[in-house]
Amino acid sequence: MRFFGIFITGMLLGGIVFFSLNEGFFKAADISDLAENYYEIVPLQIIKADGEIFNLQVALADESLERIKGLQGVQYFREDQGMWFVFQDQANLVFWMKDMLIPLDILFVDENQRILKIIDGAVPCFKIDPEQNNCEEYSSGQLAQYVLELNEGLAKKWGLAVGDQIKMKDFEP
Repeated sequence: MRFFGIFITGMLLGGIVFFSLNEGFFKAADISDLAENYYEIVPLQIIKADGEIFNLQVALADESLERIKGLQGVQYFREDQGMWFVFQDQANLVFWMKDMLIPLDILFVDENQRILKIIDGAVPCFKIDPEQNNCEEYSSGQLAQYVLELNEGLAKKWGLAVGDQIKMKDFEP
């Protein structure tokens, strides 16, 4: 019985330490703050069919916990920033906006790093349901392996379209 009590106490203390160390992540002002606390920031290009190029700095979410946390707690980020989610295998990917503070454009991308689907202006769940019990889900609707999240409205502003190419320096899909 004593072992069980020690085990539970250890688990509680471990959880407190984990969340304390990651407190900055949940209160990140922008993507630069994420780099200091959690994510690697990497360069990414969007290349439109007409050859126009947009250069970004993105937070790389290529591990499970990183993908789960996403941009939660981020209050804003610059037009040249975003988040790039990498999944091990292709799947019908589903995202939601629980615990998000800002609306986003969500771009689902295939294994060849071509845009498959664009969700314009995904709304944070708390704006629709303050309890966040019924968050809208955003699906790729087909096999995808990557997701790029951008500031709301950028996909339209930049004229992004299905088939546009995503490229990362020193990154193999």
